[in-house]
Amino acid sequence: MLCANKISAGCSRDALASNHAPPTHAAVTEWDEFSLRCRCGTEIHTSTAHIGRTIRCRCGQSLTIARPIATERKTTAREHGRRQRGSVASTVRGWVWRGAAVCGRAFRAVVAEMRSRRTATRWSARVQLAYLLGIIATWLLLITRSEQWLPATMLAYGPRAVVILPLAIVLPAGALFARRSLLFGSFGAWLAISQIMGFRFTMASAEPPTRSPQSVERDLRIITLNAAADRMNRAGLDALVARHAPDIVALQECSADVAASLATLQGWHTARHHGLCTFSRWPISAPDSMPREDLVSIADLGFGGTALVVRYVVQHPTRPFQLVNLHLETARKGLQGLLGSDGLLPDAARLPSTLPFTRGADRVDANALIRRRESQRASAWAARDVHTMPVIVVGDFNLPVESTIYRESWQTWLNAFESKGRGFGYTKSEGTLLRIRIDHVLAAPQWFDVTGVWLGSDVGSDHRPVIADLVLVEMRG
Repeated sequence: MLCANKISAGCSRDALASNHAPPTHAAVTEWDEFSLRCRCGTEIHTSTAHIGRTIRCRCGQSLTIARPIATERKTTAREHGRRQRGSVASTVRGWVWRGAAVCGRAFRAVVAEMRSRRTATRWSARVQLAYLLGIIATWLLLITRSEQWLPATMLAYGPRAVVILPLAIVLPAGALFARRSLLFGSFGAWLAISQIMGFRFTMASAEPPTRSPQSVERDLRIITLNAAADRMNRAGLDALVARHAPDIVALQECSADVAASLATLQGWHTARHHGLCTFSRWPISAPDSMPREDLVSIADLGFGGTALVVRYVVQHPTRPFQLVNLHLETARKGLQGLLGSDGLLPDAARLPSTLPFTRGADRVDANALIRRRESQRASAWAARDVHTMPVIVVGDFNLPVESTIYRESWQTWLNAFESKGRGFGYTKSEGTLLRIRIDHVLAAPQWFDVTGVWLGSDVGSDHRPVIADLVLVEMRG
């Protein structure tokens, strides 16, 4: 009986030990601790102890913890690849969900500021949004109606700094009373500066690099400048050429005296067509000018029609290319007379009051029509041989890149400053307020790459020189 009791007791102790002792390593399954993935891609680590509980993911989704289905089958290489792609897709979805969550919270915070009981907060938030919407509308009008609607035309060719004047009130008000809504005002400021005023954000160097003999043979450097007839400082131009060692210099409004003095330079090949002077370190040949008889016939009316476009073949050591030097009509002839006796843009030239289109929007429309025809013809004429020979177009276009005329006729060309320029790049100044970029270096994108573009120092003209480095490549496309 005692033995039986001892055996029974021993059996009970063994049973108790087997029920409460920690499991051996062999008894632990791989699912005691596991990971679950939320719909947004977030991975959550948990264990079997939490099965049945509901948790909230970072993206806001609810997730019920359940035991994953075990499988012992080995994955194939194809399945492994699918899992990796699925993991990348899940990660992307996760970032999208998180971004959407952040935007949602920001939007709710902004709405709360706009509905705030505090008057200063409520109106400051609304001002931020109003400024952003106004800048977007102004930019759209600039690029779509700048040659069809008078206010948009005046903005395109007038002082554009007016669009940032409200920031003196918008940004301080947002910083003081509506910090979350300040995002609207900041984004509007960026649009105003970059898209309307033309500021370009690039990593280009501040000054043209010094050229080595190897680079001279491999690429080409071009300077284009509206010399403003006799107002240009010849000594300043000589210093500019000596400092930057260009291969080609293209001048507009080049007087006979300037052309005669520059023709004496040693080692340069020179050519002149009316007010266009072209100087090259390599031989230039095959001069050809764009037909313009019908444009000249309406020039006496005083609102346009005097465009000059000339083309040469430059014998570059790598491959000959065509250089087009041009001076297109100015919008001033359409805008002058709108405000005051000197017009919107002061001009010494006065027009007889007996001529048609001397006042009002009719004159602006007539000038815009002529300039559109000139640009269409010049662009098509310059690109005539672009499929067989590289082409560069330089000069005073009298068009900002935001102009609808520029976008219609020249948008497909590679604009050097738009590609590699830094800052505003204003090439034309008028008075104390007007600053605009209307002088350009364009190249056929299938033949050239731009390595840098800069504004040269003042040489006495009301235009600044444009210095561009191009490299000739094999035809693409």
